[in-house]
Amino acid sequence: MANIMINEVCNLRCPYCFADEFVNKNPKEMSMDDFDTALNFALSSGYDERIGLIGGEPTLHSHFKEILVKLINDKRVKNVTIFTNGVKINDFLNEISHPKIHLLINCNSPENMGMKAYETMVANIKEMITNRYYKEKITLGINMYKPDFDYEYILELLKQFDLKSVRTSISVPNDLTYLANPLNYFDIMKPRVLAFFSKLKEANIIPFFDCNAMPTCIWSEDERNRILQDFPGAKCKTNIFNTYVSCSPIIDILPDLAIIRCFGLSEHTKKKISDFKNIEESRNYYARTIDSFACNTCHSKDCFSCYERETGKCNGGCLCFKINDIRKINDFCNLIYKE
Repeated sequence: MANIMINEVCNLRCPYCFADEFVNKNPKEMSMDDFDTALNFALSSGYDERIGLIGGEPTLHSHFKEILVKLINDKRVKNVTIFTNGVKINDFLNEISHPKIHLLINCNSPENMGMKAYETMVANIKEMITNRYYKEKITLGINMYKPDFDYEYILELLKQFDLKSVRTSISVPNDLTYLANPLNYFDIMKPRVLAFFSKLKEANIIPFFDCNAMPTCIWSEDERNRILQDFPGAKCKTNIFNTYVSCSPIIDILPDLAIIRCFGLSEHTKKKISDFKNIEESRNYYARTIDSFACNTCHSKDCFSCYERETGKCNGGCLCFKINDIRKINDFCNLIYKE
């Protein structure tokens, strides 16, 4: 699946924003002609059938309804995921209720959103689930961005709407300069994550990791066994048990038709749609220039001797932690080739 970033405007100011390089800096909005170009590129492999709509906050695009109708009517598109904060979805209830559309609502706390926006988000979720019978096509998510992150509010939401799974992600700090070893960051975050998982277990709710999953080495054997015991029979429904902590290129198409491997690497991976014949070529480009070097860079001595790293099973977390080292290796290889 490719993501199309249709705008750079957002109605919130999340402290961990992973699109901070773009959002509300010099706000752009993708034109409808460029959206057609982006959509054709996103589907150019011949087998991609899913599209992600991202921003900014995508529901703020001045032609968002037109974009949804276009995707609904496009027979090539089987599934559309809208990545949203949920505040404005009430303006597009008829279109969003279409079977093709899925919502991934990034739920922020009332403290971060403001109470008015939070209450609007909750009312919109209630409308979609209670009156539109949309429960199976809504996923709530939480970005865990500091060691004492608040999770009580999303627990209440999950219980209120009887939702049995939740997307979790450990946000990568916007400022990485203080992280001498990113594994330390996971260690710092772990106690709160475990406390959150324990509360989810009590409510019979299954968590699953999105980006920046915690490397296997972060968990002690006792902690891993505890998680296994807390979520028995959940292996087919979650990835929190995975020993394979890696990722592959997810192409994000920007409003100006530039493409990046992902937001975390946007500064280092920007190209143009016109640089490639199709989206598969762009994925192969990033796989060769970025991903192929990921397991050859280490965060620490522990990583150096790690079997999972040596066998390509673990990248040690988000690649943005090591992108400078990856680029050095890539540049060195290119220099040798030229010589």
